[in-house]
Amino acid sequence: MGEKEIAIWELIDKMEQQLSQFQDKMDIRQIWKLFLDDIRNLIKIEVSALFLEDENTHEFTLQEVSPADKKKICREEQKLQIECGMFASIIKRRRPGLVPSLVYKGKKDLMLFMLPFSTVKRTRGVAFLFTPIEESALTKEDDRHLEILTTLCSLVMDNTLLYEEKKAMSITDALTGSYNRAYVMEHLPQEIKRAVRYGRPLSLVLCDIDHFKGINDRYGHLAGDHVLREFA
Repeated sequence: MGEKEIAIWELIDKMEQQLSQFQDKMDIRQIWKLFLDDIRNLIKIEVSALFLEDENTHEFTLQEVSPADKKKICREEQKLQIECGMFASIIKRRRPGLVPSLVYKGKKDLMLFMLPFSTVKRTRGVAFLFTPIEESALTKEDDRHLEILTTLCSLVMDNTLLYEEKKAMSITDALTGSYNRAYVMEHLPQEIKRAVRYGRPLSLVLCDIDHFKGINDRYGHLAGDHVLREFA
């Protein structure tokens, strides 16, 4: 095993330890930053972007960009990769892909790494890494190491998002999306203390829908659910 390969495996081991040790305390932004810091030991990155799947629309929306002024470029790149079918192909294969950048075509010699953050069940996100073409001639071994790092990050990212989803479900009403009694009981004492500390007024509003039972009886519970959602 050569010196480079030893160094890469040490990097992978280090990342695995960091992610395992801190995954319960990290949010997606922190996981993404840690991932980028380690990936930069493999390839030179000029622009990076993270797209995450929206739970409602199942579209992949831009969440993180570096440098920050490259948002428009990254969104345009995603649009072009979707139109040519490569974005969907990467998600379906669940493996990293190296393709020419379409948004930089004819302007700058950059290649695009598309890295899917996938588990057995789903793909949570996709990373865009723009890299100079002279830095893109990776060996098969480099590509394998990159895939391992992506897999490690995918598992931690999936666990983090699942935790956030379950936490949100525990404090919100499934029908309306409004905060429920558990949320109020948890946060109301804090808000009372804050109001007392700063001498600010605090109001608690209780609402009721008149004749709501009549709506359910006459139009059915689906109509009643619609009324509740609109009221909320």
